[in-house]
Parts: sequence; structure tokens; C-alpha cells
Amino acid sequence: MYQTFFNKRIKASGKLYLLVLVLSVFIIGLGAYGIHQMKKMKQQIQTLYEDRLLPMQELTQMRNSYTVGIISSTEQAYAYQIIIPDALARIKEAQSIVDSNWKAYMHTNMTPEEYRIVEETSVLMRHSDEIVAKVQLQLRTGDMKALNKTINHDLYPTFYKVVAQINKLLNIQVSIGQSVYAKSSEVYDHAHKQFIFLILLSLAFALPLSFLLVRNVKELIRNLRFTNERIATSEKKYRDIFENVQDVFYQTSLDGTIIEVSPSIKTYTGYSREELIGTSAADMYYNKATRDVALQVLLEQKELVDFEFRLKSKTDEPVYASLNGRIIMTDDGNSISHIDGVFRNITERKKSEEKLRNSESKLREAQSIAHLGYWEVDLINHIDVWSEELYTILGTTEAETKPSKGALLSFIHPDDVSVEEAKMNKTFITRHNAHSNFRFIRKDKSIGYAYVEWAFEFDADKRPIRLHGIFQDITERKKSAIEKEKMALEIMQRNKTFEEFSFIVSHNLRSPVSSILGISALLKSNPSEEERMELERYLFESVEKLDDIIRVLNDVLKVRTHIAESRENIQLDVLVKDIKNGVLHNMSNEAVHITTDFVAINTLFSVKSSIQSIFYNLLSNSIKFRQCDKEAMIHITTKLVNDRVKISFKDNGRGIDLDKFGQRLFNLYERFHLDTEGKGIGLFMVKTQVEMLGGTIGVQSEPDKGTEFLIELPVN
Repeated sequence: MYQTFFNKRIKASGKLYLLVLVLSVFIIGLGAYGIHQMKKMKQQIQTLYEDRLLPMQELTQMRNSYTVGIISSTEQAYAYQIIIPDALARIKEAQSIVDSNWKAYMHTNMTPEEYRIVEETSVLMRHSDEIVAKVQLQLRTGDMKALNKTINHDLYPTFYKVVAQINKLLNIQVSIGQSVYAKSSEVYDHAHKQFIFLILLSLAFALPLSFLLVRNVKELIRNLRFTNERIATSEKKYRDIFENVQDVFYQTSLDGTIIEVSPSIKTYTGYSREELIGTSAADMYYNKATRDVALQVLLEQKELVDFEFRLKSKTDEPVYASLNGRIIMTDDGNSISHIDGVFRNITERKKSEEKLRNSESKLREAQSIAHLGYWEVDLINHIDVWSEELYTILGTTEAETKPSKGALLSFIHPDDVSVEEAKMNKTFITRHNAHSNFRFIRKDKSIGYAYVEWAFEFDADKRPIRLHGIFQDITERKKSAIEKEKMALEIMQRNKTFEEFSFIVSHNLRSPVSSILGISALLKSNPSEEERMELERYLFESVEKLDDIIRVLNDVLKVRTHIAESRENIQLDVLVKDIKNGVLHNMSNEAVHITTDFVAINTLFSVKSSIQSIFYNLLSNSIKFRQCDKEAMIHITTKLVNDRVKISFKDNGRGIDLDKFGQRLFNLYERFHLDTEGKGIGLFMVKTQVEMLGGTIGVQSEPDKGTEFLIELPVN
């Protein structure tokens, strides 16, 4: 009875709705139950976090503050491992952490056992605060003997008791946390079992209902298949009519009166079939004279094929159409009965043709923007064609250059032409598509970079009939890539220089720092007065060495700061004069003669402090390492080459053996004349500053023949 009612009284759509409703109810129920259980587990986890995990964190921070912040700081101050102000600051910070965490812990939920331990701990903490105050007083007064006694008799015993109490509280937190975890596991297991039960219950209701629904749907499908077969039989009679449903069929009398027209006319013009029958076909032409032309052709040739014209739509918009028509004679063949015809809408085609014309114009514009030309070779008729943009890229015209393989090769850079010609010849042998990059020389002799790609077109017999190619001017992109590569190499070199500098500084810092630490350890071992004085002397010497190294470090680091300074116009002759009259004021007594030649360029737009440092260091070196039996001759000149200034510092000094020392010349702390006082940082500073200004430095030198430093810098 239930099945009969389900099959006959309920429609197929109703059965689907019923199935969806039942399944939705069960899904919503399962989801609601799952959300409820998840909320319970979340509450358990939140309780565990707020009542157990946070207190454990607070107690742990308190324990660490007692042991590390107070005890360890006091011990280190007593052992002179840290200074007393630092120790007092750490103790104060530790007390602050202890107080804040203890207050936070007191606001958590606690068991009776926790309350008992907390009360005991509070008493011990108050006592520990008194001892800490005593320690702080002894540190401030510097009474180390009393401090030692306080540490051994008061600080350790009391603090160990406080830490032991904190450990008890931590153990309680762990125990209670394990209990909460066990309860959460029970909730999870219970929810898991209930989920399985609800899923089985859902299946028990849904499966029978689905089975009945499937049976009814199968029956419905059988009925639909039978109905479709009958419809297909009926539609077969009218298949030919509907195959060309997009076209419009019509009949008109010789004078143009519309006798019949297919309903599809409405999609073309907006007029219905009923509105047009009995009206004049000439009224449907956008230009009535066009109908006269079509009729004249039709009368002469008895048929009209692909005659294009414009229809007038109901909205007065033109509709492009292609017409095929023929004259139908009467049964006796003596007179015209009517005209039959069919036309189709070609509006989209016309629009596409217009778009194509516009696209060709835009393509030419795009080729100009992208600097992309194309070329084509007709391999059958041996005809070469170049695009307008290709002529523009090469800087020539069609009148000046006839397209050919040889003409194209004539524009390729002489250093690249042999390689490119070999590639082209190989391509014609292998018939494979290819691409290449090379330099080319325009008609105005300027050099450019090109990317060329070509492909063959084959006939049905796999014979090549045409070769297509593109020629793109990538000069700007290539120059940018070259510049970026150059910048990357410069950055890598600078990084290498600073890595070497960091290694040297850290290596040189290690020795005096180790000495200071060793002497400090010996001073703590209660040496005799004589030994103490000796150790203090060594200590001062090590500190002075450390100070010298730090001064060098600061000087080098200032280079980067100076580069960030604003640039200004620098008069080189004035700069050299200032160095003579200022820092090098006593060089007149040293038989030194400085000459300059700044005719090529005397004004340099750069960082003044850096340029001044470069000139000063190079002049100082020339004077310092002069030959004792000769007058020191120093000659400074400038030369302008491609927007860069080349500065030469040339002297007749002692010179440098570049074969032996060339690789180390600009390294930090390198000295090559040990009989002359110096620190070995001058040339390192010069090279660093030159490179930071975007320049380069080189050297030419021979022993006893002098030295010439060659610097190249940007003018602006």
C-alpha cells in the first residue's frame, strides 16, 4: 500500500524533493551535533589552556627569574663577571617578572592543595624579598665579604625553598592537565560512537527511499525514450526545412509584391511573416536602387548568385545579406510566374572584414611599438618581401634597399655575420625552423641588437614553398641586460670586498680581545702587587690595540655614510691646493714637487668628502714612499672619455713589485715597505670609495721606477 501510494500519488519531482529533504535533515542534524561536541571539546581545551597552561608558563618564568635573574646575576657580580649596575638592573627586572607572574597566577582557579602551597610559598617569597633587598644594598655599597656570606647563608637556602614550592605547583598543574586531557578523550570517544550511530540511522532511512525513487526514475526514462522515438519519426518529414533555419525563404511577384516569406525573417529584420506578406519587397531594401539592379541581373541571367545588399530592419538599422534567387516560369513556360529566393545574414562577416582592416592598421602600429618587423621569401618564385617596420629598424627605405638574403646579411655586424650566414645555410639544408640573436649596423652606422626567428611553410608533398621570419629590435632590452649584468658583477665584487674586510677585522679583533679576557682572568686570581701592575700594563696595551682596530673600522664604515651625502661641484685645482696648504703643509721641507693638468676637466660633480679622501691618501702615499735620493715628483692629470673622467696620479717613488704584491695591493692591513710607518688601510679606503662612487681604479708600477694610479669616475 505504501509503495502504491508512493508510485501513483507522488510526482517524480516531489520524490526528489522528499529525498533531498530527508537527507538535508540528517545532514543538518549531524552537523549540529558535531558543532555541539566541538564546542564542548573547545571548552575543555580552553579550560586546560587558561587554568593550567598559562599558570605553568607563569610559574616557569618565576622559577627562571629566581635562578637566572637573581641568583646568577648576584653570583656574576660577586665574581666580577658583570658590573654592579648591570647586576642590579637584572635583579630588579627579575623581581618585576616574579611579581607580575605571581599576581596573574593568584587569579587562576586553584585546588585546595594549591591554596595550601600558595600560602606557604607567599611566606617564603616575602622572606626572599627581604634577602634580595639586603643583596642589593650590599652591591650598592660594594661590601663583597658581606655579600658572599649572604649568598651562602641566606640567598641559596631561601631561594631553593621557593623554587621547590614552585616545582610542587608545576607538578600539580601537570597532574590536573593530564586529568583534563583524559576527560577530553572520553568526550571524543563518546561523540565518535554517536556519530557512527547517526550515520547508520541516516542510511537506514535514506536507502529504502532512494531505492523507490530510482525505480520510478527508470520508468520515467523508459516513457521518455518511447516518446522521443515518436517525435523523431514526426520530425523526419521536416528535417530538410530546419537544416537551413538560419536562412530566409521568400516568394515575390515580378512587380516585387511579397507572396510568401519564412518566419525566420523576424530574426533578421524584426518584422513578422504576417506583417510582410502583401507588401513591396523594394521597401525592405536599404537602397531601393539596389533592388532594380538585382532584378535586371535576374531577368538577364534567370538566376542571382551571392548578390550582396542591405536590408532595412524594423529599427531602420542595415542588415547585410547575401541573396540567391531564380525566376519561376508558369507551367506553359510562356510567362514568369514568380521569383523564388533565399538569403542569409552576413552582417557578422561584414563586421569581421571591417575589424580585419582595422586590425591590419593596428598590427602595423603594434609592430612599430614593439620594434618588430617581418620578412617573407617565396621559395618558388624567388621573391623577397620586407615589412615597413623592418626598413625602419634598419634605418633604410624600400627605394634604397632591395629585399634579399644578401641585403639582410649586409646589415649584420661584421663580427657576427659569418656565424649568422652559417646558421641560415644550415637551415636551408635541414629545413628546420630556427632563431638567433646578433648585432646589426643601421644605415646611420649605429649598432643595434636583434632577435630573428624564421619558419618554413610546406606544400602537400612536404616541399618548402615559403619562408616566414620576424626581425625584432631588442637594443634597449639588451643594453638594459648588459647594464644589469655589469651592476650585478660590481655588487658581487663589493660584497666580496666587504666579506674580506669583515674577516680581517674579526681576525684582528680576536687577538686583543683574547688578551683582555686572559688578563682579566689572571687579575681575578689575587696576584701579587708586582704581578698586578705588570698585568695592568699588558691590559692597557691590549686595550690600545683594540681601540686602533675599532678606529680603522669606523673610518671604513664612514665611507658608506659619505656616499649618502649630497653631491656638489668640486673644483679639482682648489681641492689639491687645499690639501697642500692644509694637511700637507709641511711637504715643502720634504723636497716634494706637485704639478697638475686639469685642462680636460676641472669640475667634478660628486661627494666632496670622498674625493678629498682619495686625493689625500694617494698624495700621502706618493710622499711617504718617495726615493730618498730624489726629489719627489707627483703629476695629476684628468681626461674626459665618454662622459667619464680618467684621473692619473703619477710619481717617481719607490714603486711596487706588482708580480709579487699585485693581488694584495688594495687589501686591508697590507704593507709592502715595512721600513716606513703605516697601518695598511690607505689604498683599501681609496678603492672602496672609488667603487662606491661608481668608478674603478687600476695601477701601473715597477720597483724604483715610480707608480701611476688610474681612476675612472662618472662626471655626474
